Amino acid sequence: GNPIDTVSNSSGESWLAAVIPEGRTLSNAAFVPGARVSERPLAQGTAPAALSVSPADRVMYLKFLIDHYSNFAHPKDHGGICYELEYMVGGKATDEANLKAVVERLMVAREAANFAHIMGDSAKYDLTYAVALALVGFTANEAIIRATQMGIIVAWSIGESLLDIRALLSGKRIATMKNADEWTLELSMLGAAMTGKLEAKECSRGFTYEEYLYGLMFVMSERTLGLRGLDVLEDVLHHTADYANVKMDQMIYCMDVSFSYQAAPLFLSFVILLKDKTGAYRFGRTLSMTYLE
Repeated sequence: GNPIDTVSNSSGESWLAAVIPEGRTLSNAAFVPGARVSERPLAQGTAPAALSVSPADRVMYLKFLIDHYSNFAHPKDHGGICYELEYMVGGKATDEANLKAVVERLMVAREAANFAHIMGDSAKYDLTYAVALALVGFTANEAIIRATQMGIIVAWSIGESLLDIRALLSGKRIATMKNADEWTLELSMLGAAMTGKLEAKECSRGFTYEEYLYGLMFVMSERTLGLRGLDVLEDVLHHTADYANVKMDQMIYCMDVSFSYQAAPLFLSFVILLKDKTGAYRFGRTLSMTYLE
């Protein structure tokens, strides 16, 4: 059959349903409407707000997210939403919408990489031309044949990308740019790529799903990452005993404290010359405390 038709007939509004590994189900968890830190007016303190974030700070923050936040491939029982890392990327109210947002971004990245692989692999490239020739060679129009070939290459790269994302969601590693040995899908098996069962080969030199998410988050703004991180933390706390009313924007992270106290001169009362004098010792101190140092 025509590979272009195979992919076109299988594509719908989203590729999400097509990439969920066999035996897995989608979470239906969601944020309470209007409750997120990032969507409500925030309480503000008097401390200076302009804080510089170094590249090292950004890397460590992202590592904290990867190590501690839940995701589809490696869930954690935190309560509330299940796809916490996906929320960091998508920013949607529901788990399903956030996973969909991640899948769409990964599909774009994997399609581009797999398209480049086919274009650079002479055996695959020649095969796509042969198939295009068989389909529309009767036109004797080279422009139509080449256009059909490009469509076949796109369809093949989409099929391989679906297998890649299923493998990532199952916990496997997938290389950014594959070599011939790491390629999985034969063009004749394109229809099988749409069933939700076949997965790409694991690439020993590849990246995990979390590492792909790291890359997606790395290019995001600091403010967006910070607020969405607080959204997740507050959501987790609200599903923890005794923390149902915690508000992240009302928690203290730094303060200046001034205090004073006084004491009666107990020992000096034994000095005869000061026996009839009155007064007291007065002490004062100012401290600055912060979690940032």
